Amino acid sequence: MIRAGFLDRLHPRGEAGRAALLGQTRSLPKKRAKGAQPELPLPVSGATHPAGWWESREARGPAVSALPPPVTDLERWESRVLGLNLHRHPLSAHREALAALGATPGRELRGMPHGARARAAGVLESLQAPPTRSGALVHFLLTEDESGLLQSTVFERCYRRYGHVLYGASAYLLDGRVEQVPRRGFSFVVDRIRDLGAALAEPGAKAGTTALPGSATARRAG
Repeated sequence: MIRAGFLDRLHPRGEAGRAALLGQTRSLPKKRAKGAQPELPLPVSGATHPAGWWESREARGPAVSALPPPVTDLERWESRVLGLNLHRHPLSAHREALAALGATPGRELRGMPHGARARAAGVLESLQAPPTRSGALVHFLLTEDESGLLQSTVFERCYRRYGHVLYGASAYLLDGRVEQVPRRGFSFVVDRIRDLGAALAEPGAKAGTTALPGSATARRAG
């Protein structure tokens, strides 16, 4: 409750106040454990998933924790306890670095022409791999950046190569192709997945040395 900000009125000094309240908890009496209770067994993951959604979500932790500074401790606490950041979007502190990496905001990406190459960045909202009629493994990844939500499609070939990143990270840098088909509408087909936290931590991330992939460069310049 302290980390989520519900007790701020007891010590209303923002991040410093919460740290002080947490320090006071060390003097509280400790509860004596009466015996360890075994945890309920987790369900066995399906054949099409390396992990269930909730299992994988707990394993990754909050998206804020996966990103490099300048994320504050207060933001990390709120994200860990509440599952969201109450002060700002987790990517707002990294706008310049994302531009240097060539990431296109999801809102702009949805207006790009059919066949255009693009790069997107976002934090994880949901990941699903429903059964398909053909039996092929297809993942639908929903991410969020400051401009809104973006749904991407990850086919089996991409998953076989980058599945460890897909299920191991909580924020992504996605390379792919825009599809604008009248019958099906917009879709973003991913062919490369990177851990966004690792990409932002690389030395050249804020230097503007990474060009936009493919035709997205021409579109931005034009």
